[in-house]
Amino acid sequence: MPQTVSPGANSGLNAVDPSPRILLSGRSDAAEFAVVRAELAHQLPGCTPVRLVFPVAEQSAEIDSADLIVVCQSFPDEFPRDAAQELLARSVSARLIVCWGEWCLSAGRTRSIWPPAVRVPINRFAERLAREIRVWQGTAEPVPTTATADEQIEIESRDSRIVHRTVLVESSDQAYQQTLEAALAGLGCRICQANDDKQLDAVFIDVDPPNRRQQAGLRSIRERSPEAQIIALSCFPDSAPSGVDVVVRKDSGFTQLAQALRSLP
Repeated sequence: MPQTVSPGANSGLNAVDPSPRILLSGRSDAAEFAVVRAELAHQLPGCTPVRLVFPVAEQSAEIDSADLIVVCQSFPDEFPRDAAQELLARSVSARLIVCWGEWCLSAGRTRSIWPPAVRVPINRFAERLAREIRVWQGTAEPVPTTATADEQIEIESRDSRIVHRTVLVESSDQAYQQTLEAALAGLGCRICQANDDKQLDAVFIDVDPPNRRQQAGLRSIRERSPEAQIIALSCFPDSAPSGVDVVVRKDSGFTQLAQALRSLP
């Protein structure tokens, strides 16, 4: 049975003293955002978030004194673009997390009104909150609101560098493979190509979409690199093929890649 690497409560920190000042907006009381409420209580015990209501002009004092603003977005058009821009302009001294619900994930680059550096899917909220607490404590480098996706990868990868791991990435999606190789290189890995004869520590294989040739491909990898761990990347971990050692959700973030690498024998 392969191990599944996913974010959870253990990614958080213990009590922070003094507590940061937090504003909470959106439909945070909805069932899908239970993880947001739970992680705030777990990682920041004793901290009581203050409610932030759009439009935000009448709450400028609260925004000015906030350390962290969490926006729970249930669907793509929930907030007007000008309201989002106003919050971004006013929250210059606060860290901002926009937590996307399931309906928002399909909006992606085309309909999002928030910069890539502040938005996070709901299953990565625990990880992002833990990192923003470290930023607030001064132990992690903040990702600027204006950061591109590549800049965000570079900054976040500095948190969890892995040294001297030799890996191979296989994917039918060339753009995804290049992104993953860049992320792994940022974590300190040595990237090999399929025709290299170096001994591999791990093979990262994109198993989406499922197809009949995957089992043959996995057997071939085992024959070529019997000592390597096979780490499958999938949007649907429960559907990953047998024969892999670890499954990492594609949207679970680079911290989970680092966690998978640390688990290597």
